[in-house]
Amino acid sequence: MADEFPAFLALGIGIIAVLLIAFNASFVQEGPRFTGNFFLGEFEDKEKKGAIFTGTNFTDQFIPFNFAFEADSLYETKTAEIGGREVSNGVLFGEKSVRYTLEKGDSVTAKFRIESTNAVSPLIFSLNGKEHAHDLREGIHEITIDEPFGDGSVLEIKTASSNWKIWAPSLYRLEGLSINVKAAKEGVDQYIFNIGDEWETMQSGRIDLYMKENIGTLKLDLNGKNIFNGISRDFQPIRFSSDEARKGQNILTFTATPNSKFRGEATMVLFYKHGEQKEVKAIINLTEDERRALKSGAINFKIVDVSRSGGVAARITHQGETTFSSFARAEEGFYRFDFEKDDVLPGISIVSIDAIDGASFLVKDLDVKLEKDWLVLRT
Repeated sequence: MADEFPAFLALGIGIIAVLLIAFNASFVQEGPRFTGNFFLGEFEDKEKKGAIFTGTNFTDQFIPFNFAFEADSLYETKTAEIGGREVSNGVLFGEKSVRYTLEKGDSVTAKFRIESTNAVSPLIFSLNGKEHAHDLREGIHEITIDEPFGDGSVLEIKTASSNWKIWAPSLYRLEGLSINVKAAKEGVDQYIFNIGDEWETMQSGRIDLYMKENIGTLKLDLNGKNIFNGISRDFQPIRFSSDEARKGQNILTFTATPNSKFRGEATMVLFYKHGEQKEVKAIINLTEDERRALKSGAINFKIVDVSRSGGVAARITHQGETTFSSFARAEEGFYRFDFEKDDVLPGISIVSIDAIDGASFLVKDLDVKLEKDWLVLRT
């Protein structure tokens, strides 16, 4: 009997070893191999053999826009033919003048011929009460008042009183009178576009103008903020920051300054970062009997190379429902998250390690351990 003891001892040690392997095994990073054993599914990123990136992975993206534009602010002249008029002013004769209501303009010119005059007093041109006096004789004349004025402004042509020369008024006989109003056209064009969630990670923008007509000075505003003001080249690149743009509707306004004209095509590109969430995933596949025999478990892993600070979350999900979650600050080191039997259900469950609160880091040596309930096994 004593001789048989070593053999029985060896057999017992072997049985214990088999039980330890079967009922308290660490899950390997392969699988799920088959139902009925506790194996951990392999990582989704098969090319990585060591640490796996976890967090938001940003890539450079862009949105293109193409459109045409035209802004014309060249001057236009509108002419009113008045014809022959008499302008006079004297103490005993009263005052006769020519009054004309103007549209909005940048300058006004009166063209006429003085048929006759006694030249007692100067001829006066008054724009909204501001007088401009001229001593003129017979002949053809052109008088320009070069200042901007609004709609409803009044141009009056009159003469000063003859004063003490009461026997005769100051007199001008005008022929062929015409009034010319010079005004710049409203040289504005707009392009309206929308920016969606890309605005959250927008870095900058660029507009390339390809001019077909290019005269004068161009002003370009984005949402009321000036991004260009000057003489444009036939190919004009313009850069702007995300501060000039906004989420939702954006308005790009082309303004041709007075005596300018622009027409062409534009290409606009918005540059932004596209974030894709990366996580480490693994699979647990339990039968009903295995789930009944389960006591507890632990999710173990290491965090290395924290590139952005934040948090880390360990989760177990089953058919889209979270059955276990726990959180911690993401720092380099070893992590262990313990869970109970009720945190795992029969069938396939997903174990995931997520970066939260903007964190990103590398995860290494993910390992899930399950502990059997020996009392259940003996029943």
